[in-house]
Amino acid sequence: MIVLAGVIAGFCLHAVLQVAPSIVALVGAGVMLLVSRIDPVDALREIEWRTLVFFMGLFVMVAGLVHTGVIKAIAPGQST
Repeated sequence: MIVLAGVIAGFCLHAVLQVAPSIVALVGAGVMLLVSRIDPVDALREIEWRTLVFFMGLFVMVAGLVHTGVIKAIAPGQST
């Protein structure tokens, strides 16, 4: 619970601390691995890699559509 509270505090204060939220999450995950003494290989086996790769691809696709202006062009009520 202490690590969870620290991660939530890190997310809330990331702008003040000038730390990216992704770094806060990674540090929290690393601390949890150390505290729980779980073998990292076993933890990595439990990750749903297909789902993570799906979301990575989705975010890349949406970022590309935003960057090229497609999202703005198809948004209702927006003029190009």
